[in-house]
Amino acid sequence: CVCVSPGVVRSLHALGRLKRMYCTETRPYNQGARLTAYEAVAEGFPATLITDSMAALTMREKSITAVVVGADRVVANGDTANKIGTYQLAIAAKHHGIPFYVAAPSTSCDLSLESGRHIVIEERPAEELTSINGVPIAAPGTSGG
Repeated sequence: CVCVSPGVVRSLHALGRLKRMYCTETRPYNQGARLTAYEAVAEGFPATLITDSMAALTMREKSITAVVVGADRVVANGDTANKIGTYQLAIAAKHHGIPFYVAAPSTSCDLSLESGRHIVIEERPAEELTSINGVPIAAPGTSGG
């Protein structure tokens, strides 16, 4: 299971259906490493942290049976918005024939928006990509996007 939805993971674990949870780091702000993996370990789930770029290979090599992601926003037609890496997870899951699920609380639903085209996408500061804790990790003059 490549997953970021704690409620779903709790249920799978309680049912004995969770063999391993693969948490993506969720760059550039590392929410997966700082939050998802932390919560998984704190609750006793079998969890492995992987880089965002390892997701497709992990799906192919580790017999992933489902991908479950959260959503920051779900709109009237069912379109969703989440962290930037979610799109590549969806494409990789489809390529590998793995079911892809979005699990989101009702507070993420915004029925006032007709479609995903109307969702305002959060843009994070470039420094989150070009530095860690204020220490530059990219070549001087490199912009983050």
